[in-house]
Amino acid sequence: MKIHHFAVSTKDNPERPYRYVAAFGLARIRTDHIREWCYDTYGWPGYLPNTHEIRWRDSLRHGEIEFSREEDLTLFLLKWST
Repeated sequence: MKIHHFAVSTKDNPERPYRYVAAFGLARIRTDHIREWCYDTYGWPGYLPNTHEIRWRDSLRHGEIEFSREEDLTLFLLKWST
């Protein structure tokens, strides 16, 4: 699938000054497969108390996934880009 990706500047976390977004169209995409792979690869979305971070956010219903780590975005792109 074709994926547009970009970085967004953040001001609330100086340790991670950017968040990374993968955006894609929803036509003919099985988001349940993507969601399952993300859960298996990155763990539970949202705030993780053991690491004190939000590693990824699940916005698949809107055609987006947001990552706090650039390397997580890169892995996602390698897996799901055509």
